[in-house]
Amino acid sequence: MLIGGALAIGIVGAIGVQFLLPEASARQADSGLTAQEATARAEAFAAKGAVAFKLVDREDQPAAVAAMNLPDTQREALDRDLTQQDVRLAYVTLWDDVAEDGDVVSLRSHGFTLQVALTNAPQQFTLPVSRAGIDMDGIQDGGGGITVAIQAGNDPVLAPLLREGQTVRIPVALP
Repeated sequence: MLIGGALAIGIVGAIGVQFLLPEASARQADSGLTAQEATARAEAFAAKGAVAFKLVDREDQPAAVAAMNLPDTQREALDRDLTQQDVRLAYVTLWDDVAEDGDVVSLRSHGFTLQVALTNAPQQFTLPVSRAGIDMDGIQDGGGGITVAIQAGNDPVLAPLLREGQTVRIPVALP
């Protein structure tokens, strides 16, 4: 009887802990963020304003464009656009800052689209940018929401929690 009573207390205790700590059990179930963490990310992102990405030096632009492996028509259009003052090439670095669980986003900027399978390791891409910003679309959620960190200078910027089909505009600061 002692073993049965201990087992019953253990089960009731485990259930009670789950009800007392719903945030912990929710995080464990989907390896995502709590509602409070998701709200804090969204508020911090909105307060950040425009993101200052590291820009490709003008003399390095031809090599950077060539490395993008664009079809000829898209490359020619980008070359033309880069002669305008408000369009620049930038190094955009992204990673999944919570759980590497199969999250995928798409970046759209100035007629260029890039799909990124997020990992916990930062990945750097070259992307044309303007003050119009970069649209980031949630493509695939590996579980618990799509979590993205964006490198901006020395500080990472945490994007709002994304769902599949949702778009967030990343404002861009240009000199």
